[in-house]
Amino acid sequence: MAFRRFVLRLADMFRSGRREEDLARETAAHLSLLEDEYRRLGMTPDEARYAARRAFGGVEQMKDRHRDARSFTWLDDARRDLHYSARLLARNPMFALTAALSLAIGIGANATIFTIANALLLRAPAGVADPGRLVDIFHTDEGDTVSEPVSEYASYLELRRRVTTLEGVYAYQLELQPMSLAGAAGAELVHGNIVTSNYFGVLGLRAAAGRLFDSNDSEAPGASPIAVLSHRFWMSRFNGDRSVINRAIEMDGKLTTIVGIMPASFDYLKDGPKVWRPLALGPADATKYGAHYLASVARLRPGATLCSAACAAARACAIVTPGRSRATDAR
Repeated sequence: MAFRRFVLRLADMFRSGRREEDLARETAAHLSLLEDEYRRLGMTPDEARYAARRAFGGVEQMKDRHRDARSFTWLDDARRDLHYSARLLARNPMFALTAALSLAIGIGANATIFTIANALLLRAPAGVADPGRLVDIFHTDEGDTVSEPVSEYASYLELRRRVTTLEGVYAYQLELQPMSLAGAAGAELVHGNIVTSNYFGVLGLRAAAGRLFDSNDSEAPGASPIAVLSHRFWMSRFNGDRSVINRAIEMDGKLTTIVGIMPASFDYLKDGPKVWRPLALGPADATKYGAHYLASVARLRPGATLCSAACAAARACAIVTPGRSRATDAR
């Protein structure tokens, strides 16, 4: 019974002209019967007509209720709106073209922004091992809802030393650094990322050629400068030549040895870093507070929870800044 009613209501949409005629005849028949009844009670024709309409109620309102019961109102409204819109667009084709182009530009811009945000913020780059266990480390002053990265080198070191629920912690400079790369055609400006030597190890990345930084590479000032190139930059600048591995190039006025090439899958942003260099900080930086230039990312140990990691991270950061109340969270 319900299915039959559904089919009838659906079919009723495609015969709107006949439906309106039937409704008009049905309404007129009801009014006529009421008028006849009032005339038999002794009313004049005019009095009977007015009394019948009062008893029947609003004619148009009654028709609307019948339409709602007989068809899918929202589909009927959509059909009428589309018909009306098509008539307006056909009447003014330039307006139709402008509207279509505006929609196309808006949808394209939104799709582009989402693609960039998804690659940059939401989705881990291809090649990263078990990205679900990677967490960003933030801290928030007590009573403050605004959080910021745990960005002191001292806090990063304490997180590495003390938080046992974390399998590894790396840090990187928040902004890409402009670097001058010397060449036969003159100096070239490239943007690179300054990272701790365990950056690639925590991410679980492997080099496409050569090697990546590891714990044997020093982060001390004056250590032998080394660099890793992005796959895209290696192809565009060096034509994919593997002989550049262990070759020294002049970067920022210093001879820097290229030790490895990143996998092509890590070129997830067109304007991402072209070069990675290890962080070079001295013992004084390990006790300095207030230098906000780093961001910290950690990998949870198997079985560890975000809550336990956040509590342990808060205790580690409190050791660095005992004079301030600080809540640290992993997310």
